[in-house]
Amino acid sequence: EGTRVFAVGLSKHVHREVAGVISKLGGRLLTAYSASEPPHVLVANDVRSERYLEILSIAKTPVVLPEWVRACGKAKRQLPYEGFRVAPLAGLVVCVTGVDQARRPAVQQTVEGAGGTYSKDLVPSVSHLIAVSTNSEKYEMALTWKATHVVSFQWLQDSLESRARQNEKRYPVAQASNRNSRPSNKAGGD
Repeated sequence: EGTRVFAVGLSKHVHREVAGVISKLGGRLLTAYSASEPPHVLVANDVRSERYLEILSIAKTPVVLPEWVRACGKAKRQLPYEGFRVAPLAGLVVCVTGVDQARRPAVQQTVEGAGGTYSKDLVPSVSHLIAVSTNSEKYEMALTWKATHVVSFQWLQDSLESRARQNEKRYPVAQASNRNSRPSNKAGGD
């Protein structure tokens, strides 16, 4: 009752379905939001949208799957969010550079456990390159790709801790110093 909901990244069909259920329950599907009137709930399939980041920057808004709205409709009331939250890396493709080979399986498991996809190679579908330093071919290549965010390892840790994708602009990669630099291999292997 009176719950303000914003939806991002949904197909037209799912968006209409969500709007209908929210209306039946007395809520309001927003077409715009502001810091003074943020949504109470964000409905999304993943965390790829820039609007996702905008909304989370103005409020601690829970992010839930469309299944939450459907379940609320069946129950004819607002349900708890647990079990319906969008994973913090859902929809993201993550690659690393500068991480020890022995640590990479653990990083892969962490990324996949948080809803993301891990790629050992830097390919155009990679949304996030986690770089330990600026001294790698992967790092240099990713900087030329508009769709790939290059972030420090802290971005992953903070996204996991907060259970939400963090704004990449706050996680620049530390510059490599000359004495620690090492030549890197091809873009797929460092």
